[in-house]
Amino acid sequence: GDHRDLHSFPTRRSSDLIRYGRWHRPPHALLPWQLLVGILPNLMLALYLYPHPSIHWKPSLIFSLAYVGILASSLAYWMMTVINRHLSVVTTSLVLLGTPVVGLLASAAIVKERISLELVTSLTLIVIGLAFVAVAGRRTAVKIKN
Repeated sequence: GDHRDLHSFPTRRSSDLIRYGRWHRPPHALLPWQLLVGILPNLMLALYLYPHPSIHWKPSLIFSLAYVGILASSLAYWMMTVINRHLSVVTTSLVLLGTPVVGLLASAAIVKERISLELVTSLTLIVIGLAFVAVAGRRTAVKIKN
């Protein structure tokens, strides 16, 4: 097959397991354990790449780690699980593609981040891609109805 199949397989398989798998516990009950297990390979890689880290523990660092590790990661993972259970794979993919567009535009509006020509080009290509998928989806839906 195509090399794109290899890259998309984990996402497709994950979506299938979330959508069609048998659930023994709700997603939010498993999140702490999944995040703890996910820390281990990351910690091993970090210690391998940086064997003697110099960490300056400050309140801002602790707050950032707590925010990213506890709130942002767990909330994002839980939301993606819920979205994957209830929306189609195409809709989920479109939402994920739209995320950087919204994020960059929000950062430009809120914190006055400068948007370079490369970013404008990237955002434009994403929006064009989303438009192509939306138009193709409508054409397919019309063909199915007829």
